[in-house]
Amino acid sequence: MYQLRIANLSDLDILCQLESCHARQESRGHWQSEALPRQLLSLLLEKHLVVFATEESKTIAYGIAADWQTMVSMPLYKKGFDLVKQQQKAAPWCHWGPVWVSPSERGHGLCGQLFAFALTHLEQQYRSIQAIVAEDNEASFQAHSREGMMTVASYFSSQGQDYYLLNRDI
Repeated sequence: MYQLRIANLSDLDILCQLESCHARQESRGHWQSEALPRQLLSLLLEKHLVVFATEESKTIAYGIAADWQTMVSMPLYKKGFDLVKQQQKAAPWCHWGPVWVSPSERGHGLCGQLFAFALTHLEQQYRSIQAIVAEDNEASFQAHSREGMMTVASYFSSQGQDYYLLNRDI
């Protein structure tokens, strides 16, 4: 059985390794993926929310929740945030992602459990939370929309790739 916990700065090396692995795995698909830089991951651990799922001391999944302003240095997130500002009236807004689940653990609802755990720590701080999912990443779309977790707020293109902007009011 796995445990959910809030990651901290002592988890930076693990998070960097997993984020790099995550980006490589997604790059094999049709969508573009770029690992978040170490400096940004450090900031996310220090000032935002990173949730780990661990099993027998091994990290098997993570999800990141952060203020959109923290993420806009990357073009995809900037484009998503521009849509959020146009469509979501009630600020402040939170970005959910990236989310990574070990391939051996996928399909068991772990994304939803990470999300639900994160929401318990975000509900006093934000009014809504959004995620960007590549249109052809069906598994991620299903994981994020299962049981009404998030709904499609918009659809956009960036760098030749189509994306869903998903939303959940908190």
